[in-house]
Amino acid sequence: MMPVAIRKGLATIIAFLAKLPAIQLFMLCEKASKGIEHLMTK
Repeated sequence: MMPVAIRKGLATIIAFLAKLPAIQLFMLCEKASKGIEHLMTK
């Protein structure tokens, strides 16, 4: 079970992402995956 605060946070993030155009969303995902890869290789 997730705490309510985390669920509210996720809902807020999802609502925010839903407002972004697909291109921006894709670019954000690209940046995020590059950032994660960078952290993993350290």
